[in-house]
Amino acid sequence: MSKKLMHTMGGMMLWNFLEGPFMYFFISFILFLALIYQHLFFLKRLRLFSAIIRGQQQFHSSLSTREILLKASSMVKKSLKNAVIQPLVLDTQNNTMTLLNKNPSKDKVFHPPGSSVIFNACIESRSISLNPELLKDETDLLIAEAFPAGEFLVFPLLTERFEYSGQGGGRISYRCYGADGCMFNHKKEPGKKHGCCMRCSLCSPFGAFIVGKKKGALRKKELRTLRSIICQRSLFAALSNAQRHEIVKGMLTTDELTGVKNYRGLIEELNKELGRARREENKVGLLFIDVNNFGNYNKLNGHLAGNQFLKELAQCLSGELRVSDYVARFGGDEFVIVMPGVDREGAEKIEERVKKAANGTIKDVDHPVSIGIAVFPDDGITFEELITFADAAMRESKWQGRGL
Repeated sequence: MSKKLMHTMGGMMLWNFLEGPFMYFFISFILFLALIYQHLFFLKRLRLFSAIIRGQQQFHSSLSTREILLKASSMVKKSLKNAVIQPLVLDTQNNTMTLLNKNPSKDKVFHPPGSSVIFNACIESRSISLNPELLKDETDLLIAEAFPAGEFLVFPLLTERFEYSGQGGGRISYRCYGADGCMFNHKKEPGKKHGCCMRCSLCSPFGAFIVGKKKGALRKKELRTLRSIICQRSLFAALSNAQRHEIVKGMLTTDELTGVKNYRGLIEELNKELGRARREENKVGLLFIDVNNFGNYNKLNGHLAGNQFLKELAQCLSGELRVSDYVARFGGDEFVIVMPGVDREGAEKIEERVKKAANGTIKDVDHPVSIGIAVFPDDGITFEELITFADAAMRESKWQGRGL
């Protein structure tokens, strides 16, 4: 008997067998498996949808930018197994990238060069997938080391600026829609890039989500889930509101003339530093700076020259400080420098450095400033006590002739 005939007879016997009761059982079993798969798939999608709905309720206007980004990250971690995600915030003015952590003290700040692939992806609003083994830039390698995953995705966000009621504002989005009034995209073609988009004044990079898995790469289903969470309107609306709130808060706590913190900003920041110093049992140094004979300078040179003098002094003081220190304008011609973690010896060294810098920068006036020192908790434990002590030390220095 030939093999072809044997195969034909075997196929006929199998068909005769399936035509019987087993056929109904087999079809019923396949349908049962299909129903189970559909049911499980439906439940999975339903859980994801409910998580998104709950997330929309969590993104409200009272949250800060940091809290919103961290909440979105936690939603991704709950929805995707073995997912690793961290938000990255850009500061294009200072050319920095900050990798956010739940603990603010563990935030990592990077100063990327022009060759950074991650930085350029955020600037160009371009999603890319990266393999840490193929990265060459030092900043990208440091970010990859801080990110416990293999291959990861950079998902950028940007700020689309617009004007409302004479005030500048903006909304957060994950891609450029041509922006309102974009002269290079009259048709408003979504996502279309032009040669001058890098210099666009209507859209600016905001940051990115860096997403990956502890093992392997993200699959298409996981990418769809990720996009459905990150691209929520409620998330972008909350980020936009938070950014506007921070802009307004910055206007309220920044001195308009000198660009440093004003009295309100000094109270807020110094009280925060004092609270942190109490918890960590650390010291906080404070310098109270007064411009000598500033009234006579205004009379001789005019008030506009006096304003320019204060601007130059504020820039001079800011240039002599660490990243953690900051300058605030206390009053008309008084400034305060707050130095977390600095004791009296360190404060005296900074005082001498500030005096030399002021004498070298402001050449029209001899010995332009007098300085008083106060240290927490040695000279006071509250804002009022420290300012009073430093003010008294400054006045004593002035009357004794030091700094005159």
